[in-house]
Amino acid sequence: MRVINSFPCAVLLLLGAYAAAAPDFPAYSVTDLKAHGVWPIAMNEKGQVVGRACCGRQSVGPLLFAAGEVRDLGLPPGGYTSFTPEGINDAGWVVGYAVIPSPDIAVRRLSAALHDGNDWKVIDTSAFGTVTVGTAVNNAGQVIGTTQDMFSGSFTAWLYGGGAVTSVGPAFISYAGAISENGQVVGTRGFDFEASPWTYRDGRTADLPGPGKAIAVNDAGTVLIWVPPEDYPGIHRPGYHAIIEGGVWSRLSMWVGAMNERSELAGSAGSSAALYRGGTIVDLGTLGGSSSTATSINNRAQVAGSSLDATGRNRAFVYEGGVMVDVASLRGVGAAFQLSDAVPLYAGINDNMYLLVRATTGPDTLDAAYLLTPIAPTVTLTARPAQTSVRQPVVLTWVSENANSCVASGGTTGDGWAGTRPTSGEVSLTSSAAGAVRYAIRCSAGPLASESAVQVTYAAAPPTVRLTVTPSVSRVHKLVTLAWTTEGADGCTATGGLPGDGWAGTLVASGQQSVSETQSGVIQYGVRCVSGALSSEATVSVTYTKKSGGGGALDVLIFVIVSLGLMRGRVARGGYCDRRSAGGIPW
Repeated sequence: MRVINSFPCAVLLLLGAYAAAAPDFPAYSVTDLKAHGVWPIAMNEKGQVVGRACCGRQSVGPLLFAAGEVRDLGLPPGGYTSFTPEGINDAGWVVGYAVIPSPDIAVRRLSAALHDGNDWKVIDTSAFGTVTVGTAVNNAGQVIGTTQDMFSGSFTAWLYGGGAVTSVGPAFISYAGAISENGQVVGTRGFDFEASPWTYRDGRTADLPGPGKAIAVNDAGTVLIWVPPEDYPGIHRPGYHAIIEGGVWSRLSMWVGAMNERSELAGSAGSSAALYRGGTIVDLGTLGGSSSTATSINNRAQVAGSSLDATGRNRAFVYEGGVMVDVASLRGVGAAFQLSDAVPLYAGINDNMYLLVRATTGPDTLDAAYLLTPIAPTVTLTARPAQTSVRQPVVLTWVSENANSCVASGGTTGDGWAGTRPTSGEVSLTSSAAGAVRYAIRCSAGPLASESAVQVTYAAAPPTVRLTVTPSVSRVHKLVTLAWTTEGADGCTATGGLPGDGWAGTLVASGQQSVSETQSGVIQYGVRCVSGALSSEATVSVTYTKKSGGGGALDVLIFVIVSLGLMRGRVARGGYCDRRSAGGIPW
C-alpha cells in the first residue's frame, strides 16, 4: 500500500529504541525509466510500473513498463484524447481517467477507465455525473473513484466490481479515498475543514470517528486520516495526520507518507524520517545531513525515502533494522544511479523489495526516474567424491553470488552440516550409515533465495577396529593393558588370550582391560567386530618372559658366585690378616 501526501504538518518527535541489525537488501539491476520516456506514477508488487510519456516519447495513453519493455496501452474507445493513470494492481490492471476536453464546462468529460491487460473498460458512472476519476484498483479487480455532477454540484464516491457500479458515499459531497485488498472502502464527506471520514463494506456505509479525510486503509481496518487546518485552504497553519485503529481515533505527532498492512507508518517527525510502530515513533536519522523524510513502507517494515547527506545533496535511502542506507550504495547500483544535488525526491519500496525512485524539478520536468529490480542470489554446491564408503570423508564446497546469508539442510543427524553457513566455504563430513544422503544449502538476500543440493552415496564397509597394548613385553604374572576403539560396529567380542586370563566374551564399543598370564611366550589378543554381514578384527601380541628364582642350574650358579663374593668381603672387613688361621682354606 502506498500513500503520497503533499500536505505538511507540525510534528512532535518521540524516540523509540530498536536494536540495529545488518540490512538484508539484495543486489539490484537499474533501469533508467527517463531514458525509456516513462514518467513513473505507480508500481505494483511485481515491479511493473505505470506512467505517462515524457522526455521525448510521444504518447497520449498510459505506458506500462514490465519485463524490461515499455508497452503503450493506448486509449479507451469513445473519442478520448488522453488518459491519466492513477494506480496499478499486481495483475497489471491500470486504472485512471480518460479525457474529452472542451472549453464548454458542460461538455467537458472525464471517464474512469480500466485496462485489464488486454482491453479497455470504460466504467459507466453517468448516473452520478459526467466528470469521473478512477483512483485505485485492488487485486480483486475492484475499482473506486469519485464522480462530479457539474450541474448539481454533487460528488459521489463509487465502487466498481463484477461489472456493476455502486454508490458508497453517505452524503451529497462524498469522495472515495482508498480501498483495501479485502474490499473495504474509506472516504470523506464534506469539504475541507468540515471533512469527516466514512467506511463502506459489504453494502453498508458507516461514519468513522473524528474529523479529517480518509486517505488509506489496510486489511486490518486501520484507517489513515489527514486533518486539514481549521482555516483551510489558508496556508497559515498546516494540518496533521491521525489514525483510526480498533475504532479509536488518535492524533499522530508525525507527518505520514505511507502505511503498511501491519499498521506501521512511515513519514517524518521534526526534521527526520520517522517510523510509527506499536504506538511509538522511531527517529530514523539522516544520511549525515540536516533532514530526511520517509515516503514508503512495505510489510517487512523496510522504509524508503529521501535524505540530505553531509554535503547537502538529496539522496534516496532505504532503512531496515535500525540502519539507514544510501540507495546508491546498494550492490549493483553505484554509478548507474544519478541524482541532482537537491531536487524533490520520491522513493518507494514494495514487499518484493523493488525500488522506484523519482526526482522532479517542477510539475512538468522529470529530473530522474529509476526502477531498481532485485537480483536473485545464486549458489552452487558440490561434493567430492559423490560415492564413497561409510566413515570416509566427503568434502562439500559451495559458492554463492549476491547472497547475504546461507542455511544448510539435509545431511545425517549429528554430522554438523545443518544450520547457518557463510556465503561461501568448504567442510569435510562423514556418514556412519550406508545409503544416499542429500546435502542442500539455501542462500538468500531479502525475499529472494536460491538453493543447491547434491547427493552422496555411502556404501557399506566393515567396522573400524583399533587395539593397542601397554607394554608389549612383560613378565608372567604382570598386568598388561589392552585398549580398543571401534567405529560402525554393531557388536564386538574378545579373541585370543589364554584360558582363565579374563580376555573373553562380549566387549563394549570402546574401552580398556588389564590381563596377565601365567606362562611365558608370545600371546596374541584380538577384538573382532561386526556390522551386518561385514566384520573386522584387530590383534596385538605380548611377549611374556619367565621371572628368575625358579631353582634351575643357572640360578644355582648365580647363587654360589654371589655367596662367595659376600664371604670374601666379610673376611677383608673383619681384619683376618693371618691366612693360615683361616680354617685351612687356601686363600
